[in-house]
Amino acid sequence: MGKKAYAKLTANQTEDIERGEIWPLHFTILVGKVLSSCYPKAQRSRAVANPEHLKKLKEGVETWNEWRESLGYDFTPDLTEADLSGADLRGAALVKADLTKADLGDADLSWANLSGALLIGTGLKGVNLSRADLREANLIGATLSWADLTGTNLRGANLSETDFGAVDLTEANLRETDLRGADLREAQLIRADLGAADLTGTDLRGVSLQEANLIGVKYDTSTIWPEGFTPPEQDPEPAHNPVGQASLPKVLTQTAKAFDQGQTVRWLIAGAITETNGQIEDELNGLSNLRDKIREQQATIEKLSKALEAERSSGVQVKAENEALIKKIETLTDELKGARANTFTKKVLDNAAKGLGSTLGLGVGAGILALASNMDLFIASLSELLELFKTANETLPNPNEPLDI
Repeated sequence: MGKKAYAKLTANQTEDIERGEIWPLHFTILVGKVLSSCYPKAQRSRAVANPEHLKKLKEGVETWNEWRESLGYDFTPDLTEADLSGADLRGAALVKADLTKADLGDADLSWANLSGALLIGTGLKGVNLSRADLREANLIGATLSWADLTGTNLRGANLSETDFGAVDLTEANLRETDLRGADLREAQLIRADLGAADLTGTDLRGVSLQEANLIGVKYDTSTIWPEGFTPPEQDPEPAHNPVGQASLPKVLTQTAKAFDQGQTVRWLIAGAITETNGQIEDELNGLSNLRDKIREQQATIEKLSKALEAERSSGVQVKAENEALIKKIETLTDELKGARANTFTKKVLDNAAKGLGSTLGLGVGAGILALASNMDLFIASLSELLELFKTANETLPNPNEPLDI
């Protein structure tokens, strides 16, 4: 290895190489970094996403998941450098997907399955990964600042050199993760499980570690802890370990299993809460539909009310006209009654009938008597018509009468 390339490695990494204790995967990654720094970028091939795979994903999560299931989960979708910023990928099956250097900024990947996925150098700023499955995923050099990883399962993931600035990792499973050189400044790790995680060279300044599990974590003097925080004691490494890594004592293993069980219970509770929230949302949608129907009924009632109001206004006008006519009929009837009841008029009619009957004949006398009789009938007819008008007018609305719907 050249001096310049060797100089790019951190002090801890060079010590691991010289002692021969570095893991093969990490060694491969380091060699890749060294080789990439030794050749110009123009000479390296530029990877792009498979157009067919990207098109299928953009057709929607349901279509994508059916397609993945039909091909089997050993298949590796190629989404390298894909622009998926702001995408809705909730519950997407992205098992073993290659998302190297893709842009997933502000995307929603809650409850998505990204176990074993390649997310090397991927842009994940502001992404929602709450309750997502990222077990054994590779996120070397990824940017996760301001992301939501509450309750996310990252067990065994490679998170070295990853930027976790201000990330919410509340109740996340970070057991056995590689966090060497990661930037976790201002992150929330409340009730998170960091059991047996490697925190060598990790920056934890400003991190909230309330109720977090730190049993068996590995760290050294390069680890930067929150101000005033006392790191847990580390068990001394055995003098000889043929496997290449220290084994946890039996009590720690039992504790880790118990914590795993507790984490599983929390996830089950979270799932039940999510299902309940879905039921509540359905109920709210039903109430919203009922509210829309009520509004439609209100609109119909308003139209009917306007029609009735117009009809009432017409009825009020007719009633006013009828009342004026009734008064005229009443006046005419009273005048006729008065004229007929007048003593002088009555005598004149009676005498004229008698006299005319004797001098002019019975026909003229009978005619005068018929005139008097017709006058009486006319008065009676007017009185009957007057009563009919009054009865009909009572059914019409008054001007100040409230509208009854």
